[in-house]
Amino acid sequence: MTKRKKFNKARTIELHDDLWDWCSRNPTKEKSDWPEWKKNGGKIPEVECECFLCEWVRDSYKESCVEKCPLKWSSKNGRCNSLDGEFHMWENAKTLKLKRKYARLIRDLPER
Repeated sequence: MTKRKKFNKARTIELHDDLWDWCSRNPTKEKSDWPEWKKNGGKIPEVECECFLCEWVRDSYKESCVEKCPLKWSSKNGRCNSLDGEFHMWENAKTLKLKRKYARLIRDLPER
């Protein structure tokens, strides 16, 4: 089994931004469709939850990403998986316009 390369924080956030920029430009697709994933012919190995942030936190802190995410989510509890957060809104958006909007918001989240 090949050991997966770990990314540093800056590269992690860059990949996060690239993925969500692609999602904003391709609102009919899911994160799993990103052409940069190895399974889709790209060079980037799959990561936990298809989220570079979750993977980086797990590698860096050996714990769940919800407490140590390097980005500031707008949900009341500051977590990515909250029902009032951008990711949930993106996942459940009913229109392509809303899918684009929430993908851009996720791409542009500030660092903590």
